[in-house]
Amino acid sequence: MQLLMPADAPVHFDGREQAHDLTLSHVKQARKRICFFGTTLDSILYNHADCLEAISAFARRTYHAKAQFIVHNTQHALSQGHGLIGLSQKLTSSIAIKATDPQHRQLTQYFLLIDDIAYLFGQHVMRYLGHVSFEDVSETRHQQQLFEQIWSHGHPDLLTRRLAL
Repeated sequence: MQLLMPADAPVHFDGREQAHDLTLSHVKQARKRICFFGTTLDSILYNHADCLEAISAFARRTYHAKAQFIVHNTQHALSQGHGLIGLSQKLTSSIAIKATDPQHRQLTQYFLLIDDIAYLFGQHVMRYLGHVSFEDVSETRHQQQLFEQIWSHGHPDLLTRRLAL
């Protein structure tokens, strides 16, 4: 017997593969805005061809599409040749990467917000354990307020910006 859950009921996830699949599903769902906050640009979640293709398609779909990533540190991602960094350098009007202000560096959680409706949340970026909802306007709005605060205090990440010569 299958139990039906409300559309806004959070679903728990545990593991890299499940976190990646849920991230990809969320990114493919995006129409207007993708927001990510975390300690780093996670390779498991964002440095796979399928996810990079979905972010690229999202960014090219409409002029108004915005993908915003704000993290504590991009050095590891840069040294690993993270595909999202190259993509952000090509699509500068749609994809932005910022570094967090020191006042937010004690935060260890990560979250992905899609438009004004869906989210993925985890307590610690190195543990792929958390919850996700594809339709929870209230919680997404709550996380969006935190994201806006962190984003407004962040600064352009000098390591990932595009150099024009």
